[in-house]
Amino acid sequence: MRLRNSRVAAIALISLCIITSCKLVEEEGGGTVKVADLRITEAEISGWTEDKFETFTEIGALAQNSGFNGKAYFYEERGLNFVESAYQELSGEGDAAVACCVMDFSTAQVAEEAFTERTQEDAQDQLPQSSIGGYSESTALFYRSEYWAYAHFDRFLIWIEVQGSMDQDAAKTTAASFLEAYEAMIGS
Repeated sequence: MRLRNSRVAAIALISLCIITSCKLVEEEGGGTVKVADLRITEAEISGWTEDKFETFTEIGALAQNSGFNGKAYFYEERGLNFVESAYQELSGEGDAAVACCVMDFSTAQVAEEAFTERTQEDAQDQLPQSSIGGYSESTALFYRSEYWAYAHFDRFLIWIEVQGSMDQDAAKTTAASFLEAYEAMIGS
């Protein structure tokens, strides 16, 4: 009887440890949102549809060396490795297109550090930056010469590239609407 009670107590203790560690991992990992949940659809942004040829593509940590036009290398060189990422292209009216990259850096602190490293490097290269939407410049920036936007929400770093024959204001508004959609999906 005593041996049976010891086994029950041991099983209960192990179960409690597993439940507690699962809860801690969920809290430290920023919740349950995954990169796969961050696919932009027309429901998120009206008038934009996924490109027929460049659909939503998830890229795990092992494949991050492939990069997005070399963008992954920048972070890897600085020891800022992401857990998983995804790339998506969407088409709008006329020749308007948007390329989106979402990277999960596992913690909000690392995502913010990745954002800071990227934007400081670009500032040194004298790429003109400005605020975008209602975001502070420590959260999101728009690149006036390239029509790019970078932002970090929770543990995710978002990169948006607006393409097509738009003027700067239209490109900035478009990029801001995509950032707002990501922020809503992430729930930060």
